[in-house]
Amino acid sequence: MKSNFYIVGRTHYPWWVSSQVASLATSLVIYLKYGLLFGVFFSLFVLVLTVYVWTKNVVLEGISGYHRYQLIESFKFSFLLFIFREVMFFASIFWAFFDAALSPRVEVGEEWRPLGINPVNPYGIPLFNTVVLLSRGATLTWSHNTLLSNEKARRKISLFITLVLAFIFESAQYVEF
Repeated sequence: MKSNFYIVGRTHYPWWVSSQVASLATSLVIYLKYGLLFGVFFSLFVLVLTVYVWTKNVVLEGISGYHRYQLIESFKFSFLLFIFREVMFFASIFWAFFDAALSPRVEVGEEWRPLGINPVNPYGIPLFNTVVLLSRGATLTWSHNTLLSNEKARRKISLFITLVLAFIFESAQYVEF
């Protein structure tokens, strides 16, 4: 039967990823209960490695010409659905916040900010993280433009600065939490 889609054979990647997610969740519980951290790192490493290999195979299939127009369009549509899901997720978070802030419940003392909750100073680490995150977006755009214009030296510099800013952001997140 002729199809417009590239039909892949049976693959073990979905099973492997789901088992590694379950393993990661289990090792996180073990870490929280007993303080054993090795399982978390091992499960995370195997999960990232599996996703990398699976993604590499999909990219190689596309480069080899196996992906038809309809499949490429379905990849684009799937990505749009992912973006839509993220927008809806954050909309629900903001909706819950504004619902709680504008009509506080009896359980929190009928006032917003609930009793006993001290707010975070927005001019400390949150402002610093915002500046770093926006700077990282700018350097990533710079890196993308140098990639398109084939400027190898500036591409490496811009990507390195982006990675340094990402490390600084993650470090500040670690300190904050």
